[in-house]
Amino acid sequence: MKIRSRLRYLSNSLTGVLLFLSVLIPPSCCAYAHQPRISLGARHTLSDPIVIKKPEISKVYYGILSGEPDFYRIDSRTPYQLYLNILVPDRRDSSIDINVDVVSDNKTLLRLRGKGYKWERFFEPMARDHYLKGPELDWRLRQGTYYIKVYNKGNSGRYSLAVGSIESFSFFEAVRTAFTLPAVKSKFFNKPAYSAFISPVGLILLGYLIIAAGGVFGAFFIIRRYMIR
Repeated sequence: MKIRSRLRYLSNSLTGVLLFLSVLIPPSCCAYAHQPRISLGARHTLSDPIVIKKPEISKVYYGILSGEPDFYRIDSRTPYQLYLNILVPDRRDSSIDINVDVVSDNKTLLRLRGKGYKWERFFEPMARDHYLKGPELDWRLRQGTYYIKVYNKGNSGRYSLAVGSIESFSFFEAVRTAFTLPAVKSKFFNKPAYSAFISPVGLILLGYLIIAAGGVFGAFFIIRRYMIR
């Protein structure tokens, strides 16, 4: 009974801290609009695409075209609102002729054309990254299977594909992002990995990571202590 009481106390304490942090720091503040996902480093063909779950939830996929288009797939049993936006790093060598097609049953239903579009400079203050923001769409789609094709003439260049417009950022998503951002900084922006935490969102995420690590360590310490007794 005493062990259960201690474990219950620990659980309640951690819950209280997390609730306090959630009130003190709104989730939308640390999300910096999208949940980051890494799609670079592997081929994503039509037969082996990246599957986008919950397409209305805001995410951004960081990819690099390397000779072939990248494909994403959405399977939905209900109608949904699809938001897409294509961005590239604000660098001289960035390709701004990237296109995005939405395909269903081998038919292109929607298309974003990068060539000829007036790309705008965009600074993301929370992560402190510079982008060129390209075309976007916001369209209601029926249930079914849809493919998103990202490509350009030479199928080369870095891109960020933003999907969804509903912000949702749980504590566990924050911890996941704390591990993802260093890879985004180093592999996508060619910055030192540690620079992920030299920003407002990085410091917030680091705090979440410390709390998560402290909670795991505390629980392990208490359980180990009472198991020895």
